[in-house]
Amino acid sequence: MGRRPITEPFFFILIPIFFVLHGCSENFGFIGIGDAFLLISIYVLVALMLFALFFFFFRNKTRAALIAGYLIAIYLFFGYLKDFLKIHFPGISKYVVLLTILLISVVILITFLAKTKRNFSRIVMYLNLVLSIFVVIDVASITIKTLNPPADKFSIFPVLNNKKNIISDAEKPDIYFLIFDEYASSVALKENYNFENDLDSFLDQKGFQIQKGSFSNYNFTPFSMASTLNMSYLNGIQNNEKVTIDDYGYCHKLISNNEVIRFLSANGYEIFNYSIFDLKGNPSPVNQTLLPLKTRLITDNTLFSRIMKDMSWIFYAGRFAIKSLAIKRLLLIDQSNNASIDSVLHRSLKISRKPTFVYAHLFMPHAPFFYNKNGTMRNLDTVGSESVDRIDAYLGYLQYANKKIEDLITQIQNNTRNNAVIILMGDHGFRRQVLKHDSYQNMNAVFFPKKNYGPLYDSISNVNQFRAIFNGLFKQTFALLKDSTIYLDIPH
Repeated sequence: MGRRPITEPFFFILIPIFFVLHGCSENFGFIGIGDAFLLISIYVLVALMLFALFFFFFRNKTRAALIAGYLIAIYLFFGYLKDFLKIHFPGISKYVVLLTILLISVVILITFLAKTKRNFSRIVMYLNLVLSIFVVIDVASITIKTLNPPADKFSIFPVLNNKKNIISDAEKPDIYFLIFDEYASSVALKENYNFENDLDSFLDQKGFQIQKGSFSNYNFTPFSMASTLNMSYLNGIQNNEKVTIDDYGYCHKLISNNEVIRFLSANGYEIFNYSIFDLKGNPSPVNQTLLPLKTRLITDNTLFSRIMKDMSWIFYAGRFAIKSLAIKRLLLIDQSNNASIDSVLHRSLKISRKPTFVYAHLFMPHAPFFYNKNGTMRNLDTVGSESVDRIDAYLGYLQYANKKIEDLITQIQNNTRNNAVIILMGDHGFRRQVLKHDSYQNMNAVFFPKKNYGPLYDSISNVNQFRAIFNGLFKQTFALLKDSTIYLDIPH
């Protein structure tokens, strides 16, 4: 008699099906059926190819399925495993340790399967059954959500636990949050470099309130933005601490599911993300792959995605840099800046039934300093190799950025008839090792249609930016935190 169907090793195909379906269930409303089917097809095809490869080696379906399933599970669930280990066993979570352990485990498993005489029928039955149940549960979950969708299908952010008052429909202006990376305050530019920034006069004419003494709380972008968007200081980060790749990853997670977006989503805002960071439910449009953009909500924790996110920089900078890749990377940054500006302007032309929050994060005037003050692109070999704190190149690129800012602000105000809130900021100041204080002094200007700038104050720091803005716009009562700075370093 042939083996019962339940003992046939098909579980290795169910692993990628479960992975995608569970991701669709968790991110319901954001991933289309076609995109999910494409992702399942790709992963199942890879699983079948692995199965075929090891069947050729073992000449046994069960052994081939076990190693194929193990490899595909490592690839798909790597990010979740790494995050779990970081919390409970931080020493093992480091890439060099974890990848070494996983590689050794694969070798041990292959060796064991090649030598053992066991048939593994019970393990196969168990894996088939459990994964089938998981798939059925996720199919049922998606079906229920489709037939009875949540009240706000396109929001996965819960109402804040602190029960802030819900703002009325009449008090919900569109909000444009525009970050120009490493844009220093005019005070810092004058004091440190004797540079008169004419952007202030333009912003004054446009009705902005300029916080001239503004400063960031952290000197690195992910930490500054995690703090700004969560309206809080970051627990576990101390002054003069040497931060790690894992610390950067933790900040990305805090940015993804931040308090500002949760508050606005809970109050009916539609979120549009044109930044360099992923927001939960709204992935960054930067560095798209061949897969549809929204599938990154599922794929970002796979082995390849996590390694590329955390470690790909070694191929673009330092002694291991590959010149052709570095130049291509440079151009992608400039293209991303232009695409983000175009997206913001396109959004400002549209009329939405919901109030909108638009977040754009432009990688300027931060290095690489692509353009001089006249708008002419500089030599890319020079741009890619020069110091990131070269002051003359920075000031030239800042003047180029000013032209972009003036055009962007003018068009947003014209398109929205001056009814939109505009928040124009630098995430931190211009970083120079000889001037650590300069690392924090950032540009900060806000436009309120009603000019009710009372809650804002000249020496505000980023951690209080949205606390003050929400208090002024929506009559909230967020307590202001003590304005202070934390200097971070990187390992040498």
